[in-house]
Amino acid sequence: MDSRHDTRGLSPDFYIDPDLFAQQRCKVLGRSWHYLASSSSLGEQAGSVSPQVLLPGSLDEPVVLLRHEGGGESCLSNVCSHRAAEVVLEPGIVSQLRCPYHSRCFGLDGRLRSAPGFADPSGDLEPVQLARLGPFLFAALEATQPFPSLDPRLVPLPWDELRLDASLSSSWSVRAHWALYVENYLEGLHIPFVHPGLSGALDWKRYRYEEFDGGSLQVGIAAPGEPAFAGEERVAGWYLWLFPTTMLNIYPWGVSLNRVLPVSSELTRIEFEAWQWNPSLSGVGAGSGLDVVEREDEVVVESVARGLRSLRARRSEYSPEHERGLQHFHSQLRELL
Repeated sequence: MDSRHDTRGLSPDFYIDPDLFAQQRCKVLGRSWHYLASSSSLGEQAGSVSPQVLLPGSLDEPVVLLRHEGGGESCLSNVCSHRAAEVVLEPGIVSQLRCPYHSRCFGLDGRLRSAPGFADPSGDLEPVQLARLGPFLFAALEATQPFPSLDPRLVPLPWDELRLDASLSSSWSVRAHWALYVENYLEGLHIPFVHPGLSGALDWKRYRYEEFDGGSLQVGIAAPGEPAFAGEERVAGWYLWLFPTTMLNIYPWGVSLNRVLPVSSELTRIEFEAWQWNPSLSGVGAGSGLDVVEREDEVVVESVARGLRSLRARRSEYSPEHERGLQHFHSQLRELL
């Protein structure tokens, strides 16, 4: 049966079985786009390199960002083709990449240049797919689809003016399967009941969901008198999810970014970054009090994680109006698994 027309959610085993979690790591996380780092983590000079870890705690994939002539960025595997040592250990400016273990050297394009001890060596550094949205760099080892295009309504926003506010950024753990945290984000049905503060900033009756290949967009219309983007609709917040682990919450003051890091079937790490383009609006409207909203979400997500271990747990039924994004997420998971 076409999974897009399935009327019920995933089996409870999906969230609690460690063997199924291992399959998700390879078949879902290893074949998707993930937020990697900001472009500011890489120097502006040609030859700049910056070692990174793609999805730390989950894939734990060593990669390296590189800056080229003309300002463009690229990404390579940071695993040597000889004995798998990490090639680049620190940020810097280089003319070539040299593995510190056996001095195997690679060009900035990843091609093998020399290999002491080998008469006829082979083995380039594998390329890693890279995409950019404003200051945000996304990477994929083997994406099953292209990085999604930005919605035309979001293109005119001042992405290049975003600046990280480290004082508002944080990370924490949630005792739940990673998909439960994503699912909670993708449906607005719970907002009036779990988030009274956020609900008061939104016109709940006009809240809507839009799906696209590789993600979904929730549109929160501002309640009367609340801050909003200019335009006929008075949008208080655009909630952009990029399959499977990245959430970009776009407000008049800027963007809050959540990176979901699956650790096990019982534990998820969340990394939260606050990026501002209009700090004067950060304390009002739908984008205010985000720490309170996060705590409220954590309580209900962990409650669901405990409930799914019950002998009474069953596949949930989708709300036709408010859980379209959730159903869309599940259809993408089913296709990959």
